[in-house]
Amino acid sequence: MKETKQNRAKGLDCEFSKLLHKGKWANADIYRTEKDERQSIWKGFSFRSFWVRWTIGLILTHREVKILKKLRHISGVPNKIKQRCIYCFEYAYLEGTTIGTISNQQIKLPKSYFLEAEKLLEKMHAQHIVHLDLRRGENWLVQPNNKPAIIDFQSAAQIKILPKALQQKLYDIDYSGLYKFWIRLCEEPLTPERQELLDRVNKMRKFWLMRGYAFKKMRKKKKK
Repeated sequence: MKETKQNRAKGLDCEFSKLLHKGKWANADIYRTEKDERQSIWKGFSFRSFWVRWTIGLILTHREVKILKKLRHISGVPNKIKQRCIYCFEYAYLEGTTIGTISNQQIKLPKSYFLEAEKLLEKMHAQHIVHLDLRRGENWLVQPNNKPAIIDFQSAAQIKILPKALQQKLYDIDYSGLYKFWIRLCEEPLTPERQELLDRVNKMRKFWLMRGYAFKKMRKKKKK
């Protein structure tokens, strides 16, 4: 029987699902499902091409599921992970408002939120896992109890085998994402130590951006 989009969406009941994010050609789709008073998030590559599903989709799904299962005991990280097929999985819905939404509404958050978020990062880093995409406001949640949560671990990595100095630099990248929003949204300013870390990472980030920009310019010149 010919494979269809409908039967490729393993574990996704379209009647009870709402599309939250439509991925590009090599990114996952994300749906929120609600059935029998149970809410969950379905994430996968079912609607990508055959080649994307069985290469990028397979690798990224396996990696994200592995990381989430390692972190499932930490409050503020998605849990109840169920791999539906080799290129899609499901987890319990985390209720909350993204920091990106809060930033657009120009709402301030108490310092306690950011201190709790630091503790959440500490617990995650204790497992030698970095998120690496926490400068995006959509990946931070403010839960109804005002506690922080982190979602979307597609870019996350396990770094236990790396040298200690390199591990620390990657941990600092995660903290810099938090401190970026601390400056924008917290009722109190950053401490000098936190500001120094943020400045240090921003300097490195500028260097990466300049290199990327230079590379793009070189490619454009070659095309001419």
